[in-house]
Amino acid sequence: MAIKDYYLILGVSRDESPEGIRTAFRELAKRYHPDLAGAESTPEFQEIVEAYEVLSDPGRRKRYNRELAAAEAPPAAPPNVPLEEAFRRLAASLAGYPESAGRSRVEADVRLILSPAEARRGVEAPVRVRIAGRCPACRGSGREWLLPCFECGGSGAAAVDRTVWIRIPPGVRSGEIIELVAPGGPLRLRLQVVVAPY
Repeated sequence: MAIKDYYLILGVSRDESPEGIRTAFRELAKRYHPDLAGAESTPEFQEIVEAYEVLSDPGRRKRYNRELAAAEAPPAAPPNVPLEEAFRRLAASLAGYPESAGRSRVEADVRLILSPAEARRGVEAPVRVRIAGRCPACRGSGREWLLPCFECGGSGAAAVDRTVWIRIPPGVRSGEIIELVAPGGPLRLRLQVVVAPY
């Protein structure tokens, strides 16, 4: 399960002192507060506040550290499916969706956070991709009886999460972009790798 890396959000190491966390929070809060940086900085500011609320509380920080360690532990048994096959299956799952369900080509931008050790040795990581899928209420028709479907507003589409296992090669650098295209399918995945500074 992927969880937010609050240490990365505040730009501190995982063993940073409470004083260091407080200092980092204050500097970032000054820079991203909507009153100073404008309304467009609100999402970043909210993430900074959320990170500080967890990391500044010793009990919550301890629980969070356990959750973070569990989330970063290598999966017990990742499915041994080649990337091309995983993309083929994902592309096949999109087949038959109505044109109103979205573009004929589904594109997804994903950010993957790796530790320095994972970036050095390479890793096989599960990546959640949100794509336009068939609305479960109307089964993609866009209608319920004689009326437009309430769930999808008549589009026949709904957001569907899919997991794709991606093999990241050894030696990947922070900021590197990996683009993957499903062979013969309608999916393009643009993956940005971020190597955490700890």
